[in-house]
Amino acid sequence: MASSLGTLRNNAVELRGKNSCVIATIWKNKDETDFAIRRKVSNKILYLLLEATRVKKILISRSIARTLPKNSLDALLKTGVEVCIQDRTKKGRREKYDVEKLASLLCRKKIDMKRVSEDEKIPLRTLYYYRKKFSERARKLH
Repeated sequence: MASSLGTLRNNAVELRGKNSCVIATIWKNKDETDFAIRRKVSNKILYLLLEATRVKKILISRSIARTLPKNSLDALLKTGVEVCIQDRTKKGRREKYDVEKLASLLCRKKIDMKRVSEDEKIPLRTLYYYRKKFSERARKLH
């Protein structure tokens, strides 16, 4: 899977990376209706998105919406495409593991960390890191 191809929880195809990656992602997902734009794109790429796919909904962050030309956003709205501008996007590196699931696992009193590590295929050192992070003492300090 290329870095430009990905699906979100809401099943939107992510457009990210170089222009060539974005264009390849558009051509691979002709039948998709939801797209998330994660970088500034040109009018040509937006036109390709409209012509080559069945796009109905586009998700963009507020900062990317500021960089896109106003006339291209207006053109998208005139064609009936719903443009959703997200108020806030999470910055930083993505979490590799489901933190809520780890928190519920590690908050139990008696737990065999090695067994959890093998079952969930998470390194043991990572489990110790999260256990320390979710501990009562850590919550009291912050």
